[in-house]
Amino acid sequence: MGSSRSSRTRSVRLMTKNLIARSSLVFCALLTHSVYAQDSDGVSDHLDDDMDNDGVNDTNKDNCPATSNSNQLDTDGDDLGDACDPDDDGDGIADGADNCPLVSNADQANLDGDSLGNVCDTDDDGDGIADGVDNCPLAANPKQSDGDVDGLGDACDTSDESLAAPGPGSRTLPGPGFRTLLPAPVHVSHTSLTLLWLMTLMIGIMGVRGTFAISRRSI
Repeated sequence: MGSSRSSRTRSVRLMTKNLIARSSLVFCALLTHSVYAQDSDGVSDHLDDDMDNDGVNDTNKDNCPATSNSNQLDTDGDDLGDACDPDDDGDGIADGADNCPLVSNADQANLDGDSLGNVCDTDDDGDGIADGVDNCPLAANPKQSDGDVDGLGDACDTSDESLAAPGPGSRTLPGPGFRTLLPAPVHVSHTSLTLLWLMTLMIGIMGVRGTFAISRRSI
C-alpha cells in the first residue's frame, strides 16, 4: 500500500513537471512572436523579409526596414528614409530642433523670429506680404510704399530719389512721394535794394543824356 501510494505521487509530480515545461515552451513561443514580429504578421523578424510590412523588401531595398514607409522618401539622400532619419535634410540639426526640417539650413537664419527659417518661410520679414510679391522681402513694409516706382520698396531702396534728404539752400514740394529739390528764395536787405535802385536810376539818366547828345549832333 505504501509503495503504491508513493508511486502514484511520483507519477503526478512528473506529469505536473512535464505540463509546466510544455506550457513554458508555448509561452516563450508566443512571446517571441509578439515581441520580435515588428509587423505583427506572426513571423519573427529574423525570418521576415519585410519586418514593417510596407511592401518593400528589407534585404536590399527598404531604407527604413523597421518603420513602414512604402514611398521610401529620403530627402537628404543618405540611404536613411525620412520616416526613420533623425535629420531629414542632413544639415546637422536634428528635426525636432530644426526650423526647416526638410530644407538644409545649418545657420538656422530666421529674420522675423517666427518658427520657420528663412529658407522655408514664404514671408521672411513677417509683414504679411508673401516674398514672391513683396517689394522688400527682407525688410518689413506692409504698406509696400515705393516713392520712385522702381519696383523696390522705400524700406529697402537705398537709391530712392524720393527719399533724398534736402540739402542746404533747397526746399521741397508738398505731397506724398514728392521730394523734388527747388532753389531756396533769395533774401535781399533794404540797403541792397536802395543801392540797386540808385544804380539803375543813374544808368537810366546816363542813357538819356547820351541819347540827347547824339540828337544834338545830328541837328
